[in-house]
Amino acid sequence: MTGLLVDLDGVLWFSESAHKDAFKKTLNGVLQNAAELVDQTWEFGESTEKYIERLLRLDDVNFLQSNLDELVALKRKYAAEITDIPLNSPLINSLSVLKDTGVSVSLVSSSSPSNVQKFLNYSNLHNFFDCVIDSSMTDAPKPDPSCYSLAMSKLGLAPRNCIVIEDSEAGKTAAMSAGVSQVLIFPTDFLDQQFTHTLMSALSRANQE
Repeated sequence: MTGLLVDLDGVLWFSESAHKDAFKKTLNGVLQNAAELVDQTWEFGESTEKYIERLLRLDDVNFLQSNLDELVALKRKYAAEITDIPLNSPLINSLSVLKDTGVSVSLVSSSSPSNVQKFLNYSNLHNFFDCVIDSSMTDAPKPDPSCYSLAMSKLGLAPRNCIVIEDSEAGKTAAMSAGVSQVLIFPTDFLDQQFTHTLMSALSRANQE
């Protein structure tokens, strides 16, 4: 049996602008030029807490852990209020085709449970994934490999029989550290728009190992 382990943000849906807007609203008045700083520094792959902490230190803002916790909660509140985030429908359709052939498909994310649930509600894919991993299930976010290790353990799959789809260096590092050698990067490895063909080729290589 082979498995596709798929990241959420930037892969299954295009939530970059939603996250950026939420960070900007959260940090407005806390940091100087918060909007500009977020535009210059934010990218997928860093946890909300680590990112906010990094910006506070970068802007020489004194803070307590309680202040940081409040900002993280506020960012997640703002993010939850944003609707109409575009889904990656071509990829989701291809995953559905492969799932019908017996391939295991799982969602593996360092996002908060609320963000993952928001995606599942919005996409109506509650019963689609064989396994769903969110940040509450592991002790550390990507690039820590624990999310991928946990997913493979739950599925009973060896790393050699898995393909990971990621969009960030942190995600790629997490997957490879968990022993997965085949990591497809979105959108780089999907520029020809032949989503099903690209995935089937990767799965064929996995079956040969």
